[in-house]
Amino acid sequence: MSAIKGINRINDYAFKRILGSEEGKEALLGLLNAVLKPPPGKELESIELKDRDIDPEHLVDRGARLDILAKTTEGTLINIEVQIANEYNLDQRILYYWGRVYCGQLTSGDLF
Repeated sequence: MSAIKGINRINDYAFKRILGSEEGKEALLGLLNAVLKPPPGKELESIELKDRDIDPEHLVDRGARLDILAKTTEGTLINIEVQIANEYNLDQRILYYWGRVYCGQLTSGDLF
């Protein structure tokens, strides 16, 4: 991916376009390996980008859209969010997103 001059790469739109696209998967892998610091030999080597939309469960509920949702070859889902302004609700939002992503993986009869 070529350098993009004059664009704030932390900007939500730019972040999603650069790292949340097929063309940006190598950069996303580099970012995840740098942040997660997996032990040698356990680095992420490939990743699949997933649908970012979380549909509401009920008619009156709100849906959500994750910045980037990726799946490792081992099946681990990783939600990547960028936050440039402190809205004082990040902990609640992350917990909500985690719960919805986790529940979305469950199927009838699963033990949990």
